Amino acid sequence: LSPRLCDALMAMDVMLCTASIFNLCAISVDRFVAVAVPLRYNHQGGSRRQLLLIGATWLLSAAVAAP
Repeated sequence: LSPRLCDALMAMDVMLCTASIFNLCAISVDRFVAVAVPLRYNHQGGSRRQLLLIGATWLLSAAVAAP
């Protein structure tokens, strides 16, 4: 494989592995908040919060893989 393709595959590997770890962390934090404050958890904007968490997860993963 060419050096550029190897670099791209390596960056994708790092980004996808990091995204997987960050997604598990986001799920854990979300579940903790649901258990810690159950009455306030249901009243918060659910879909907006989830989209923000997913976006932040992928953005941070891309930032980790970029260098």
